[in-house]
Amino acid sequence: MTRTTRQSLRFGPIELEASDDQPAPYFLSGRKLYAIGTTSGALEPVGAEHLVGEMGGVWAHPVKFLDGCYLSIEDGSGHDDLLHCLDFEGHLSDATMHFAHGPLRMRRTDFVADDDAALFSLVEIANNSDQAWSGNLGFVAQVNILPTWFGGWETGGVEMHQERGLAVAFDRLWQGRWGVVFGSPTMPANIVFDRPNNKHTAELRYSLTIQPHERIELEFLVVCDHEHGHNGALQLFSRLTGRGPELLAQKREHYRAVAMEGVTLRTPDEQINHAWILAKANLLMLEADYGPYLPGFLLAGIPEYPQLFGCDNTYTTPGATAAGFSEIMRSTLALLGEHARRACGRVPHEITTNGRVFNPGNTQETPQFALAVWDYVRWSGDLPFLRMMYPICREGVMEYLPGIWDGDRDGYPSGDAMVERTGMGSLKLDSACYLYGAWRALAEMARVLERPEAEQYALLADDWLRRFEHDWWMPGEGLYADSLHSGYQPQLDGHWTQVVPIQLGIAQPERAEQVLDVLERDFTNQWGLVHTRDREDRVWTLPTGLMALAELRHGRTEHAIRFLNNISLTARHGMLGAFKELIPEGLCFVQLWSAGLYAQGWLEGVLGLDPRAHEHHLAITPTLPADWPEVSVGKLRVGAHLLNITVDHHGCTIEHLSGPQMITIAFRGRGTAVAALATTGFTPGNVTPPHVDGHAIVFQIGVGQRATLQIHNQQAQIEYFDRRSERVLTDAN
Repeated sequence: MTRTTRQSLRFGPIELEASDDQPAPYFLSGRKLYAIGTTSGALEPVGAEHLVGEMGGVWAHPVKFLDGCYLSIEDGSGHDDLLHCLDFEGHLSDATMHFAHGPLRMRRTDFVADDDAALFSLVEIANNSDQAWSGNLGFVAQVNILPTWFGGWETGGVEMHQERGLAVAFDRLWQGRWGVVFGSPTMPANIVFDRPNNKHTAELRYSLTIQPHERIELEFLVVCDHEHGHNGALQLFSRLTGRGPELLAQKREHYRAVAMEGVTLRTPDEQINHAWILAKANLLMLEADYGPYLPGFLLAGIPEYPQLFGCDNTYTTPGATAAGFSEIMRSTLALLGEHARRACGRVPHEITTNGRVFNPGNTQETPQFALAVWDYVRWSGDLPFLRMMYPICREGVMEYLPGIWDGDRDGYPSGDAMVERTGMGSLKLDSACYLYGAWRALAEMARVLERPEAEQYALLADDWLRRFEHDWWMPGEGLYADSLHSGYQPQLDGHWTQVVPIQLGIAQPERAEQVLDVLERDFTNQWGLVHTRDREDRVWTLPTGLMALAELRHGRTEHAIRFLNNISLTARHGMLGAFKELIPEGLCFVQLWSAGLYAQGWLEGVLGLDPRAHEHHLAITPTLPADWPEVSVGKLRVGAHLLNITVDHHGCTIEHLSGPQMITIAFRGRGTAVAALATTGFTPGNVTPPHVDGHAIVFQIGVGQRATLQIHNQQAQIEYFDRRSERVLTDAN
């Protein structure tokens, strides 16, 4: 008989509901440990591609310690393993499962400590009857000590014993290095070790008597250590035990503050506002620190891809940095850069969680990294980081890549790129486009660093651009070739990478419009951009997110928002609140680039934000839906500047909350020409007055000021307001 679990999400203003005929997976994360379970509470196999059936459970990477844990009840009516949850309530920071047994109603709230390899389970049991209840409560953990996928480590088998009223387990080959401890501040009546179905289990049993209508609370704690073994775990257990409610409150507040404060988005659509909160929560869930192996990076996807990936993070960089995750993004890029430095500039595709390079990188990975470094610097203004990364980017793009992948130096690398399918030509559309983008990024970096080779990069890019349309355009198809064979013979397979030259701004405008029309007509379904026309209709969030950015580049806002909404729609399937890899769900049920591209779609796409933080400059070219009056972003960081920005169909309002100096704003309304510019008030100091530069209105705004720009009938006016004195600034001021 199928037993349905009612699943809900309660996170700030967000409330979602679902009924799961099959248990949905859920993910609880901290920087040192995560747990993957199911909404029913059952210990189900997880993982279909890497460690098949073993990707779930409790991981303190690079080691798995448990398949999971659960509660059991034993009384006069018999024994009951609590493996079917009636109601599962997710909070992203934690999860609560509701169970029933006779007169008892039980709440089990699990969460992972933010910065320790520890999983808490807080249990509340209520006796709803008029009679006392007596029996045994068991806390059962299924021990399964395994190294990470392709970790290169052997294991020697599990040993278990009890110590100080706690269950202790370790691997024989790794005694003193890998260990797990679990138990409670309350001493158990006894601990039973067993191997049912060849699975190592330990059950801590507690004799309880609960009076009529009484409610009791218990705390259970699992602590893992992959450096100092079970002795290190025992020490951490002693430090954390008894602190569960306190740490849960701190964790909930941390998630609330990161997701609902910081960079905020306000649109007329409440579902989009909620999806923005969820996107930031998803990025927070994927933060990890697996030192000493991989300190400070973003997991690519759960459950299959907790590794450090090149392309996943480079696609995520602009959106995550702009959304307030610059610190973890810097650390992630620095890790990739250090691996590239040791590999003569080659940026890896995939690094296991104990630091081994599984895939050293495809043709597009190294150029994408250069683009990501520049994206990070544009938003952060972090010039010390640029100085550190520039030599790696330069070597990878200008020396390693042509030496291995592009011997004829035509700018068309040979080899696998984002699409790794047999039968294609050796030269791939996406890797060629990303190399062009990397040259442009290197030119920008070199100019900032006052390097003489800046012009060389720009000339390479200009020459490539002159050849691109001739070599890749297929006029009979109205599309670009997916790949080229020797002699530049084009081949069209209908892959999603058609969108890349549009998204990067490479395609000529009339051809970009033509490609977008064909993609919308022949390459999209109700969920978004399919992988391959007429052959594979699964829809990934990555191509769909890039499609949204491409549409926004050409002012096709309604189409773009539909694609962005499809990405956020995944949060209503499977684990509620989690952005999936496929639309509506499939593969990884928490996917990094889904949240990153969603954030980029709104900030760089709809709002049209293009920062140069190191120059204290922000360009704004919004693309609002026709029926939306305005969109606002709050507490946006552009380097050291903190801004509130509201854009509408006639201009913008900028509040400069803090910063080291004035910031320059260049506002450009799509299709809006300005013949005259008037200023109400002025900005004190020796600054450039507001002026029209091409199609942009350029003005500066000081700290503590608000500037409102409005454009009507080719007439523009800027009003300055001092937020501290609460008055309009005029010449008389």
